[in-house]
Amino acid sequence: MLENRNSLTPKGYKLLSTPYKKLIQRKSYSEEFKKKTVSDFFASKQSITVFSCNVKIEHTVIRRWIKKYNAQCGVPIPNSLKKSTSEEIVALWEEIATINKTIDTLRNIVKNALETIIYTNFK
Repeated sequence: MLENRNSLTPKGYKLLSTPYKKLIQRKSYSEEFKKKTVSDFFASKQSITVFSCNVKIEHTVIRRWIKKYNAQCGVPIPNSLKKSTSEEIVALWEEIATINKTIDTLRNIVKNALETIIYTNFK
C-alpha cells in the first residue's frame, strides 16, 4: 500500500477519497475576477443560486467572495444575506404578533361600535 498517495498526483490536483478516485483540479481565480463577479452579482439583482448557475461557480464560493469584497465594491450587503434564517424567523414572528394586536384592537372597535348602534336603535 502507498503511504502517501497524494504525492503521486500532479501539482494543482487533488485525489478524491471516493470509490472512483477521480482527479480534480481546484480552480483559482484572480482578485480582480472575484471583485468583478461580486459587483456583477449586485448589478444583476438575481439570487445567488441563479447567478452562480449563470457564471458556473459554486454559490458557496460566491457567498464567501461577497462577504470578503462587498466593502471594496462599495455595495452594501442586502439584508437577505446578512440575517440568518433563525433571525429572519424571529423577526417574522414579531411582525405577526404586532399584526395580531392590531387585529384585536380593530375587532374591539367594531364590537363596541355595533353595541352602541344596537343599544341606541333598540332602546
